[in-house]
Parts: sequence; C-alpha cells; structure tokens
Amino acid sequence: AHSMVQLSLGLGPPEQEGRALGRLRALQENFARAYCELFQPSVLWGAGLEPGDAPMAELQRDLDGHILKVAASAVHLGVFAELALAAEFYLERALEGPSAGRRVPPVVLPVMLCRVVCTILVSSFATQDASSALLQRHFRLLMPDLLSVLLTFFEVLAARQHCEDIEDYFAASPAALDAFAALSAIGLWSLFSEAVPGRVVSLLLGMPRVLADPALFARLVLSLLSRPLEPALAGAYEALAPGDRAAFWQQVAARGKLCCLAPAEAKRAVEEWLSVSAEAEGPGFDMGALQVAATETAVDSLINRCLAELPDSLRDCPPPPTQREAVGAVAPTCTAVESGGSEEVAMGLSLLGLPALPGQAPRLAAADGRSGQRRGVSREEVARIRGIDPQQAPEELRCAIDGKLLGTPVRSPHGHMFEKATLELWLERCGSVCPVTNLALRMEDCVRDKSVERQVVEWVRAEKAQHKERAQARRLQKAQGAQQVDAGDLC
Repeated sequence: AHSMVQLSLGLGPPEQEGRALGRLRALQENFARAYCELFQPSVLWGAGLEPGDAPMAELQRDLDGHILKVAASAVHLGVFAELALAAEFYLERALEGPSAGRRVPPVVLPVMLCRVVCTILVSSFATQDASSALLQRHFRLLMPDLLSVLLTFFEVLAARQHCEDIEDYFAASPAALDAFAALSAIGLWSLFSEAVPGRVVSLLLGMPRVLADPALFARLVLSLLSRPLEPALAGAYEALAPGDRAAFWQQVAARGKLCCLAPAEAKRAVEEWLSVSAEAEGPGFDMGALQVAATETAVDSLINRCLAELPDSLRDCPPPPTQREAVGAVAPTCTAVESGGSEEVAMGLSLLGLPALPGQAPRLAAADGRSGQRRGVSREEVARIRGIDPQQAPEELRCAIDGKLLGTPVRSPHGHMFEKATLELWLERCGSVCPVTNLALRMEDCVRDKSVERQVVEWVRAEKAQHKERAQARRLQKAQGAQQVDAGDLC
C-alpha cells in the first residue's frame, strides 16, 4: 500500500503511475462495496427469500406513500405557500447584505423548502397515482413563489460569491439545484416564459465555481434537458478533468430521479443533449449514490447548525411594526370589525417580533353581512370545525387541483370539479389550460355546482355528528372505567 501511495503521488517511475492509480482506485472501490454489503445487503433489494420478508423496494414504496400522505396534510394546512413566503423574506434580507451591523441571515428556511419540494416530488414520480398528481398540480400552482425563492437564492449567491460569509449558501446549492431540476420535471419551462428561469440559468453560468463542481454541474444539466444546449455548458463539460467527468456522470445517474428518469435513461438523455459519450467509469462500485448521500449529510449538518444559531440571528431582524413607525415604515394592516366599528390591526409575526412578510395577503375578520340561510361552507370554516378531516372527504367533493374540500365548487366543461378561487389562481399563473386535461379552459366556461355544494355541507354535518358521537362514547367509556376502579377500591 505504501508503494502504491508513493506511485500515485508521482514518487515512483512514471511508467508505473497509471497502473498504481488503477490499483489504488480498485482498492477504494472494494472497500466501498464491502461497506455497502455490510450495511445494505443486496438481498434486501431483491424479492424476499422467506415468507414475510420486506425487500428494500417494497419499503421504499411504503415510505413514498407515507411522504405523500404527510404532504397532502401540509397542502390542506397551507404549509408550502407560507414556507415559501418566509424563505423569500429571509433571502431578501440576505440580498441586502450584512450592512448596518446585520449579518447574512441563516439559510435554513430556503434549504428546508428545497429539500421538502424535492422529497415530495421524487416520491410522487415513483408513485404515479391520484394523490401524486394532486401534489404535482399544487406545486405547479405555487411555481411562481418557488421560482422566486430560487431566483433570490442564486442572486444572493452571485452577488456575494467572493465573501467569506457565503460559504453556507454554496453548501446549500445542491439542495437548491435539486429543487430547480424537480420543478423543471413538472413543467417549469412550459409554464413560464424564459425570462425568469433563464435569469436563474444566467446567474449559474456566471459562477465558475458552479460549473467546475461535478455535482452542481450535473444538477444544472438535468434542469435544462428540455431546453436548447447552451454553448457555455458544452465548454464547461470539455473543461472538466477526466476524474471530474467520471464524477459528473455518476451524479447524473444518481440524481436522474429528480427528472423522473432511471439512471441509465438519465445518462442517455444527457449524452444526447451534450452530444458526448459518458466517461467509462471502470469496473467496480458506483460511487454516485455515496457522493449524493455525503452531500445530503452535509446539508443536514448545515440545517442543524443554522437551527441552533437561529435564536441569535433573529436579534438582527428589523424591529416590530410599532417601533418601525419611527423610521417611516408602515406595516401591512388588516381590518378587524367590532361592534363599534372597524380598526386597523398590524399584521406581524408577534412571537418573533417580526413585521408582516412582504406580499402577505390581508386576513379579513369582517363579519358576513349576507342575509338568509347559507347553503355553502367555506374552507376556512371547515378548518375551524373540530373533528373533521377534509382529507377523508370523497374524491368528488375535493378540488382537482389541490385535493382540498370544495367550498365554492365550479364544474369545468370537461367534467372536473375545482374550487373557484383555486382555479382562478391557476388560470392566472399557469395560463388558460385545464389543470387535468391540458385543454383550453376559461373561467367563463365553468359553472357553479350547487348540488355538490349541498353535498359538501351534508358531508360536513355528518362528520361533525360522528365526531360528537365518538367523543360521547369516549367520555362514557372513561366514566365506566372510573366507576370500576372505585368499585375495586371498595372491595
């Protein structure tokens, strides 16, 4: 081994260096293969040898299903839209720089958002069922918000790429590019003109560090497979060293799932796009999966460290709205209607002493002034009713875009049911196409369905009654148990 190291460092005869490097690499690959066979036996990836065995592929399907269920709950609670808004808020501050005694805020929120988006979309690609289609439509609906976060992230990276305090953002770049690739797979380039996504690509092409890193470069290429080849990308590939080219192809195979591609398909697609042939990786173990795992571990460590530092970093945040009035800043307000009139109430993140997030929609607390009996029930009202899980509603009572319970249902000419406000937002952001069929669709073509609206009300009432019955049964069972304990004490 000592002789091999000497030869690999150029300390031996030149004619033996190539052979020594090959032997050293084979030794490393044998260690890697032995490690994976020890902790991830290949038998787990096959069909179980004994009854009741659970191969890794089956466990992965179960995990994907669980991820999609959790994601559906997050959609009902509006988690992703709020997380994107919070991430944009922090990135806007980072773009301003650490002036006036403030440091660049932690990168934890954008990284967490990117990791969540990638995890959910990859699971939806693997599952390909009704729930995965709903989640993909939901992320297409949020595409402008998510793309704005990515654009601001890379603007911060480009503006401060030579500063010492930007290393965390470079460490988080794989997660951001993963999200960019996953969004490209669900229609990023078809939903937008090339202005905004093209701005992201221009920023990345202007950073030599991104083009020289095989992992980042591979993710960027996967994001652009549906676009014409940029000359700068072809030149960047030619500039890679042979070892970096091998690492590039390993990363392409390992991250192809971001674009719903198997490893071999991802390699073939990139070969055709770059008009090159994949570098021969030689016999032995494929290191791409280990490199991706190491990158994800590094990002996990970054998230944990940022979360530990988060309370201190919040001290650098702008003052709350009541203090900002002294410097002329005005916080967003909402109108709260009371018995004696209306008053303006500042909207802020009171627990953290932060102002309202930019672009946050006003929350109106106005009373409903309509007279007569109401037939419909809004989504907000359902969310406040205890014991009702909107995810348990029949499919015909849920919006075909986000899967939420219908409040104001409208039916399209193609027979699909949508929440009116959600469909309006879809048509505004994604164009005049049906979210399900991709056929032409206008809001004027859809009609409100009063029958489904009544069915929603009936379902809510039935669920509320069942919840009351279950609660009463639990109280009765608890009381009977207490009586039995008392009788035992008397005996």
